[in-house]
Amino acid sequence: MNSFRRRPLASLIGALLIGSAPHSVLAATPAAAAATLAHINATHSATAKATGTDPLFRYQWHLLNQGQPVFGDQRPRPGVDLDGDILHTLGIRGAGVKVAVIDDGLEIAHEDLVDNIVAGGSHNLLNGSNDPTPPADDIDTDHGTAVAGIIAARGWNGLGGRGIAPEANLAGFNALSVSDGSKQYVDIRYSWGDGPQARAMDVLVGAVNADGVRASYSSSGSAVWVSGLSGEYGFQRRFDPHPETFKELYALLATQGPQRFFSPAIVTTDLSGCAAGNNRDRTRAPQNALDTSHSKIDASCNYSARMNGTSASAPTVAGVAALMLSANPQLTLRDVEYILATTAVQVDPNQAKVFYKDTVIEPAWITNAAGQRFSNWYGFGLVDAAAAVERAVHFTPLPAMQDTEWTVYDGNSSTIGGIGSPAHLTIDIKQSFKVEGVQLYFAGTHKNPRNLRAGLVSPSGTRSTVMTPFSTLDPGDGFVVFLTSSSAFLDEPSAGRWTLEVDDMLADNGKEQLQEFEMRVVGH
Repeated sequence: MNSFRRRPLASLIGALLIGSAPHSVLAATPAAAAATLAHINATHSATAKATGTDPLFRYQWHLLNQGQPVFGDQRPRPGVDLDGDILHTLGIRGAGVKVAVIDDGLEIAHEDLVDNIVAGGSHNLLNGSNDPTPPADDIDTDHGTAVAGIIAARGWNGLGGRGIAPEANLAGFNALSVSDGSKQYVDIRYSWGDGPQARAMDVLVGAVNADGVRASYSSSGSAVWVSGLSGEYGFQRRFDPHPETFKELYALLATQGPQRFFSPAIVTTDLSGCAAGNNRDRTRAPQNALDTSHSKIDASCNYSARMNGTSASAPTVAGVAALMLSANPQLTLRDVEYILATTAVQVDPNQAKVFYKDTVIEPAWITNAAGQRFSNWYGFGLVDAAAAVERAVHFTPLPAMQDTEWTVYDGNSSTIGGIGSPAHLTIDIKQSFKVEGVQLYFAGTHKNPRNLRAGLVSPSGTRSTVMTPFSTLDPGDGFVVFLTSSSAFLDEPSAGRWTLEVDDMLADNGKEQLQEFEMRVVGH
């Protein structure tokens, strides 16, 4: 994927940004390219080399993957990375972009973060101060500090590794340390950035009222929400108890390795010192060479190599979003999401479908009627930082957002039958625009929803599995799916009949009812 690294240097002249096949090329006139390269060389002469001086950079396979030894059971396949090192070499490093980390805290004095911290920009929701650093005796609240390091650890300073956007600015909010739900909701609403304080955000929890989102969703300076996909088989959708909530509609796989479910650890910042965080003495054996105070490569205990899965995916994509915003500050949230989706690289293209009794319960990759590929496991694919930034530079802003608002099915209930005999509820959408995302709510009388499979079929015939059977949902007196979403219909036309199908994988003759169905479509 990164074949440009083997091209002679002369081939780089004449381009401002060069990505590798299948990545994109942003052409420039020779004079403009020469001027750009001269400027970069003048301003970044001491830091232009991709290898730099950060001692742990060589283990950061997500930034530059040459098949080198990493903190994992096997070496990654060369070339499977974010394709972002060329951006760093060209001076695109996130400068001028503020990133808010909403997590369990953030050590703002950490040696590899302190130079990127926004002075007075953080907030401690427990004591009201501007310092969300975890208490010294709370040794396990290291997640937010690790997230921050993936996004924007300072580069080329001789310390640790480097972030994806190593010149972006950071602010921390310890929302996950607050147990008072009402206070947490209000503070998170503030922290999510209805205003211009934070340009790109890594968000693990919280809710935003739909009215606030409508005000900022299409304006430059709005926040970017990122969600990764975990490597668990089970119920794959995130539900929210607030139907008015507008979550992000794009889930993108950050760089998680070449094999399915293979995720080498990402090196990042840890709580400082050997008494807290992941890198400390414990009664168990260390998991890797950074997981102990006796580490020969990190005697300071300031770094960790245990971040993976969704915890690493979300800040990875947030870091790429920061690079995009630094290249084009006029991008809106919708612009960023759309660019990430349409420049992603398909991974695991031969992913197998999952069957039960000769019936597909997980379809693997699908191609919708607009030609967009999507997978419930991988989203739109592997984030391609070089291609995303190239697109961002020349991107024509999306038209104003169109919103159907919530549309309610008002007909009779439908029987949830067995395989091949699903319940059907339909909603007709009159507004016509290109789909960016779909949200839905449904409810029924079924007492064991873990047996159910649910799919949403678009007017164009694309079927998105929005609920996989044999999940971890608990049985109860009926079921309610408060809010889920699908990104599988990107760029399809919205107008026409949408059909919700729900069947029971373990029932021969159904008697339970699908009673309620609401949906909302947004796009342009």
